Amino acid sequence: MAKPYKSVLTRHQLQQLAGTFRHHVEQWLEKKSESYLNKLEEVFFTHAEQASSDAHQRIFIDAVRELRQKRRSIGTHFQNNLLKAVETFFLHYEAYLEEFIHGFSVSTQPQESLELVNNEKLEEDLVILRTSHRVTSRMQMIHKELTAYMAAVIQPKDLPQLGIPLAPSVIATCLRMALQEWEGPVTTRFLFYQALADDMLSDLDKLYPPLIKALQQMGLEPVETTVKRRQANRAMSPSSHRPLSGRHRFSSEENEEATLFSIVSLVRQLDDEEREVLGLARSVAGSRPATGMAIKPEVVAQVIREMQPANEQFVVANLERVRSAQQVFKESLVQMLEETLDRRQAHLHKLDQQVLDIVTMLFDFVLEDSLMPDSMKVLLVRLQIPVLQIAIRDKTFLTNRRHPARVLINNLSRAAVRWADVGDYSSDSVYGMIRKSVERILEGDNTDLELYLEVNRDFEQFLALEERGARVAEERVSQVARGKEQLALARRRVSEALVELMDDDLPPTVQQILNEAWRDVLTLTLLREGEESKAWRESLAVARRLVESVHWIQEPPQREALGSEFHALLGDLRRGFASISYDTKKSAYLLEGFQTCYEARLRETPTRDERCGEQALDKKETGAGEAAATTGADKYERLVRSLREGQWLRWQVPGEGEKRGKLAWRSDIADLLLFVDMRGRKLAEHTSDDLIQLFRNGQASLLSNIDQPFIERALRYIHQVITTRLAPRTPPILPA
Repeated sequence: MAKPYKSVLTRHQLQQLAGTFRHHVEQWLEKKSESYLNKLEEVFFTHAEQASSDAHQRIFIDAVRELRQKRRSIGTHFQNNLLKAVETFFLHYEAYLEEFIHGFSVSTQPQESLELVNNEKLEEDLVILRTSHRVTSRMQMIHKELTAYMAAVIQPKDLPQLGIPLAPSVIATCLRMALQEWEGPVTTRFLFYQALADDMLSDLDKLYPPLIKALQQMGLEPVETTVKRRQANRAMSPSSHRPLSGRHRFSSEENEEATLFSIVSLVRQLDDEEREVLGLARSVAGSRPATGMAIKPEVVAQVIREMQPANEQFVVANLERVRSAQQVFKESLVQMLEETLDRRQAHLHKLDQQVLDIVTMLFDFVLEDSLMPDSMKVLLVRLQIPVLQIAIRDKTFLTNRRHPARVLINNLSRAAVRWADVGDYSSDSVYGMIRKSVERILEGDNTDLELYLEVNRDFEQFLALEERGARVAEERVSQVARGKEQLALARRRVSEALVELMDDDLPPTVQQILNEAWRDVLTLTLLREGEESKAWRESLAVARRLVESVHWIQEPPQREALGSEFHALLGDLRRGFASISYDTKKSAYLLEGFQTCYEARLRETPTRDERCGEQALDKKETGAGEAAATTGADKYERLVRSLREGQWLRWQVPGEGEKRGKLAWRSDIADLLLFVDMRGRKLAEHTSDDLIQLFRNGQASLLSNIDQPFIERALRYIHQVITTRLAPRTPPILPA
């Protein structure tokens, strides 16, 4: 059993709320359950009366009989499921999410009904989605208010959109779980949800107020939420994906469901001309009368399998040739399906046609994906035939994020978009492992989900090792970069200190001691001991004494006092030179020159020596002018300034080919950005100006959606294609 979620409320308070909610829900169900089931029976009778044939009429008459037989059982299971959802929300939040939000699994169905459920689950998913959104839209304000208070209960945990236990979608899920025992056709199941929306869910606005009051009495403050509706023509705009204010946001899973719903609705309506515009082959289901039996999904899958070339070899081919082959494949599939239907005197189910259309468009996206290197596109598009077979047999491929084939495709793509084509196609490279995974699917029984699970396990193990090694390598590279930054900071601080000490009258020998040897002594001391250390202060004092020792002083008493200081200073200089392993010959030369200057200072009339003459100070490494102010930053400058560690870029420098790297470390002090490849190896160092110029010249781009799962990006691409090319008839994506 899942552990109780650690809420802002005490365990006792959560139990109180669970009891209060249960009481109100029981009262509401007592009033509504009977009227709901009576309404459902009327709906069945109405459909029977309006049936166009005796066979259809018999379907709904049988549904009435089954409803009367199972009325009490369905009602009880529905009530128990809903009360369980309420209780687990408050007392076992993680278990609630797993059972009621992440989805009801069809694997609990009897084995003999799995084929039917798999074929029609997509339709049922969409009916529930459409029904729950319709009801939620009607009562948006009060639903939003209850959600805000419920979000306060589970802080700091996020609450999914439409995720409260009495949201229309969750209530429909509880009903769906109760309908496991329903044996009637799927068309009769759909009517359960229609009646639920019309009779029970329409009265939710009467249930919500006492629940809100109970939450208020517990002293909870609402967590402000914002719900935004996206316009169809902005579906793919980056700005449309900005997070909503407050804690309550659209989850990517809910947005994906809404996008899929919109795509299916649009694909159903396409005529041949529109299909051609979208790059789809003509519809097999739409161009033929629905005579005879619908061909079984297994037969469709076998037709697809026969199109897979034997012993296919993976080579890096021209992408345009692959695009042409993709169109030929679509047309050949239509031809083979039509021949099969003619032989069997059957027709293609419309749902199978929709699945074929959507999956082939997913693989169209593989070839158009701006994030993926061409070599990877050519490799991954080979999975189209086995994935089509899986999707036709198991319609949950499109609705279940945890479907083994989907998980494998997403994992392969996640690695593919981070890979840069530098000619490494070896078996232990990322490309080699992806190729091996694809080959195993093609050569094995690619209709067996266990094969996808096995291949994915092996690839995930490979990725885990790669990522572990990448983290170690990246940390090592970053440490080196941080060391460089610390060195740059130390050198800057030493330069500032020396500039304060040195003047234009220093002899060349003393300048050389300070600018070469003692600069290194100060830098090493600062790095090892820090600016607050005694060693740093003493080393700085030696430099100050050195400067003072060679100034001309006219008063004899002061010159005599210098005698005792000289030997101490000479010893400090020797020890400093030794600490940095300074060259002994050069050290002796510099100290001899310093002694000459010192002795000249002691004389009443100074003389000139070639190593003790006057020379203007070469104030090198002062850092002057390094931080010139810039004004009027353009979008490229703002983009580079906003880059953060972990973001991926793609750039191309003439003569070096395309590179893809993750920003592993940046130093605003040294104005340096360090990039590593997907294995954590140092790829490049760029200054801000370098990157700005690359962006401005169109030689660099930000891989902003690289962390999004491939299927999610593909569905958004499909919706964008449809909404762009067929804009006049495109409805907006429903809010998730």
